[in-house]
Amino acid sequence: MSQDEFCSHCPNTHSCKAMYEQLGKAKGPSVAVKAFAVFLMPIIVFIIALALFQNIFSDIISSPNIRTLVNFVLAFGAAFVFVLVLRAINVRMEKRKKSCTFEGDIRSKPKVN
Repeated sequence: MSQDEFCSHCPNTHSCKAMYEQLGKAKGPSVAVKAFAVFLMPIIVFIIALALFQNIFSDIISSPNIRTLVNFVLAFGAAFVFVLVLRAINVRMEKRKKSCTFEGDIRSKPKVN
């Protein structure tokens, strides 16, 4: 399907380029750190926990099937706890942001009677 066929039914065909340019110029905080924390950190925690539990239980549990199951369950639990801690930190930071006052904010000015 060509670009003309794809855009022929769009009501914003004439202003499409301008809309995407405007979206590209939008200012805001970078989401790279949050994306890393949300997507990659739990996977990294899972892999590290899996390796750690494999080392710990290699001599304790003799059956390889049970050892693998225990390792995966515990590593998943560690990653899950990590995600819960991240969410708790995020909620706390959001509450702190809402309660902050900024210079020039109406809330930071003294009330005049």
